[in-house]
Amino acid sequence: MNIGIACRYSLVSALLVVAGCNSTPAKPLPPDSRVGIVLMHGKGGMPKSLDGAARIMRDAGVLVVTPEMPWSRGRGYAKDYADSMQEIGGHVRKLRDRGVRFVFVGGHSMGANAALGYAVRHGDFDGLLLFAPGHVPGVSGFDGKVADSVARAAQMLAEGKDETTADFDDFNQGWRSTIRTSAAIYSSWFDPHGPAVMSTNAAALAPGIPVFCADGRRESHPKCGDVRAHLAPGVSMDTVTVDAEHRNVPDMAASDAVEWMRALVSK
Repeated sequence: MNIGIACRYSLVSALLVVAGCNSTPAKPLPPDSRVGIVLMHGKGGMPKSLDGAARIMRDAGVLVVTPEMPWSRGRGYAKDYADSMQEIGGHVRKLRDRGVRFVFVGGHSMGANAALGYAVRHGDFDGLLLFAPGHVPGVSGFDGKVADSVARAAQMLAEGKDETTADFDDFNQGWRSTIRTSAAIYSSWFDPHGPAVMSTNAAALAPGIPVFCADGRRESHPKCGDVRAHLAPGVSMDTVTVDAEHRNVPDMAASDAVEWMRALVSK
């Protein structure tokens, strides 16, 4: 699928690579397209971090909601993975109630992780957008940094202390931090065999679910290739690489995302 008009593309190893792309206005969608997206921020972030990408999408006619999610700076792991999926579903239903015909679910970094998890567990959406997917339990480098906390949370669960809060290790884009939450919530997000493992969720995506994934050329650990490697046969995924570091990928890839959505809703 050719999803870009604002930048020059070359096909390399099944990836569409953006050459010298800037954040470019997207061509407006047809007025009657009725496209909407639940767009989620990353770990420890806030909805404001998505203002640039949301503005580009809105200017093109997409109804964008950017809720503050349970993993935000303000809420601090307020819900476990399963309950977070239910919260995403509530935002999807609100878009449907507003007359949106084509509902997309997307996110940046940890928000992309959650969007992928939602796509596996729920069916009321039309496409999945992953911007610089992040939060990687099940990857050895990440697991090693949080192993002590994961083991302590598991011990607390074994002792029936599911709701007991404690300080646990977190790791995000090279920065270590401490979070305070319950053992059950922490385990749901950090267990290397738990529901937040992106490779497991990618493998469970049903054929027919269209996926857009954007990496940044200046990211230390781009993840679209890893997601693609675990997809089941029959799952369609289009990937772009934009000239950006991790935090700027949504802004830089927003126009490409609009073009991708346009191609889907025009079929």
